Amino acid sequence: MNLTRTTQTLAKLGTCVLGCALCLTVAALLTACGNSSSPPAQSSTGHSMDAMKGAAQDAVAAGQAAADAVKDAAEDAVAVNAKCPVSGDPIDAKGAKVVYDGKVYGFCCDDCIKAFKANPAKYAKAQ
Repeated sequence: MNLTRTTQTLAKLGTCVLGCALCLTVAALLTACGNSSSPPAQSSTGHSMDAMKGAAQDAVAAGQAAADAVKDAAEDAVAVNAKCPVSGDPIDAKGAKVVYDGKVYGFCCDDCIKAFKANPAKYAKAQ
């Protein structure tokens, strides 16, 4: 498997894990209502809300780990471009990179990364 395909796979995995973590966290928070005199809240499957909160927290941690792996893979990957998609200047080969639509883009500076992230479709089309 080449590095670009690995990066694409990691990006998809990271997005999926983060989405699941967010859903679990919201579900746990929305259903955790009650007062201290009530018995522990139970889910429809009989699981305690504390256990569900713990699972949601674990999912968030796993999502962050996946996001970090994607970021690390992008930093190690070779960019598809030789010129910055925002400014047109030569990219900094050792600089930060961004994965967008399964491709790794390099940039000349941090300001161009911010501009790209604000409107990636606009700048990716230029490549």
